Amino acid sequence: MTRADTPWTTPRLLLFVGGLTLGPLTYAVLTTSVIPLVPKLSAHYGVSQASASLIVIVALVAGTVATPLLGRLGDLYGKRRMLLVVLSLLFSGCLLAAVTDSFALLLVARLLQGPGCAAVPLGFAVIADTVPGARLNFSLGLLSASTSIGAGLGFFFGGAVGALTDSTQVMFGILAAVAALALLVTRRIVASAPPAGTGRIDLVGSGLLVVGLTGCLVALSEGGSWGWSSGTTLLVAGIGLGSLGAWAIHGWFARNPLVDTKVFFSRSICVGSVPMLALGLGQYTVLLVVVVIGQTDPAVAGYGLGLSTFAASTLLLPCIVVQAATSTSMTLLARRIGLLATLVLGALIATGGFVLLSVWNNVALALAIGASVVSLGFGLLVSASPAYVVRTVALSERGVAAGMNFICRTAGQALGTATVAAAVTMATPAGTAIPGLGGYAVALRIAAGASLTAAVVLLSLRPAARRRAGESQPGPATSATVAGTPASSETTAGTPASRGQELNTRA
Repeated sequence: MTRADTPWTTPRLLLFVGGLTLGPLTYAVLTTSVIPLVPKLSAHYGVSQASASLIVIVALVAGTVATPLLGRLGDLYGKRRMLLVVLSLLFSGCLLAAVTDSFALLLVARLLQGPGCAAVPLGFAVIADTVPGARLNFSLGLLSASTSIGAGLGFFFGGAVGALTDSTQVMFGILAAVAALALLVTRRIVASAPPAGTGRIDLVGSGLLVVGLTGCLVALSEGGSWGWSSGTTLLVAGIGLGSLGAWAIHGWFARNPLVDTKVFFSRSICVGSVPMLALGLGQYTVLLVVVVIGQTDPAVAGYGLGLSTFAASTLLLPCIVVQAATSTSMTLLARRIGLLATLVLGALIATGGFVLLSVWNNVALALAIGASVVSLGFGLLVSASPAYVVRTVALSERGVAAGMNFICRTAGQALGTATVAAAVTMATPAGTAIPGLGGYAVALRIAAGASLTAAVVLLSLRPAARRRAGESQPGPATSATVAGTPASSETTAGTPASRGQELNTRA
């Protein structure tokens, strides 16, 4: 995979990146499409709604814990090979879910689907290794947009399946076909290349990260039903946080760590990670709040639109269009103001959208406009963040760095789900199962606070970026590389000097 082989015409670029988006799109749809179907699955399999919700949680946890390991394996053994492994697991999970009528096997299928999450960072790394610098931001934005678009489409798709059929197997069958197509296309369009990384798998670091992420995600996902102050929640969360702390210390001192935490917690990587955490939290908050308010019967709750699951999910369609347009056009803005400023602008726009939605949500137009403003900001964040990260780290670390960047987004999604659950629980009067509207408004304001915090953190990094610019005295290729215009030479990519220059994101 080189950037200097055949010319990258626009049709060739669209075919290449479009092919790589099939896997992430499938995974994103799988992640959210089952959420509106949890009541139907509970009734179909004769299990409680808490048990049925495991169908959502299992895939989320499996994807989160597998992504950094698969990213590192991609660095060590080849990104194409790991992409094919990931897509094979995704296809197998969809196929099993499409043919089984057993709840236990459905959970196994969701476990197999989870590692499909790694198709996103592996795709980022492949694009960064392959696509010319002038087209890199656009390509990364397109791949990033596929995950957010897929998340929105998932609600719509799940709502349609719930309205039109009594079987969820139809949905998994369709997605199995898309996953199979993704596998075939990836095998065709992604060329083999020598591994960029060296060393071996860090088993200690991998184990600590798996236990840490699993503990934290399970505590966040189940804390609402267990009780946030219950002994079980505190124990599981404590194990998770303790393991993550041990992982960070191990990664700081180990010779060949799974993730070099000195790099992961550096200013340059935090520039990409902080907005992704806020993005994940806000994304699931707005998806859940819009759909739930749309479905709530105003005659019973005193608020809501009383729409069906499918009709409520159509409120997300404008968001999908806005985010797709913004993500794919982000490169034009980044060329003018730089990636760092683009991240700040995206976080501020999202903050405004959350505030608007928290005070104006009584009609369908209000929900659609408020969510679309949020999506406008998210479109910038979801495209600029991975573009910044893959330009910052060395070639041999792109797979795992992109994986950890995406994990921040997944962790944010879990936080968003837990935030909505906790806020709604506190806003539910004693003796009733109907939450007050104030709970959703609180959740939206928390998301606004997270986005605003991300903007403040990013702004605090700008003076450091200016100091680096003055110290390194970058050459002509520096600002062009970061802004998305052609780099002067591929041979400089990934070297310490070039990485230092690439931090100067035209702050």
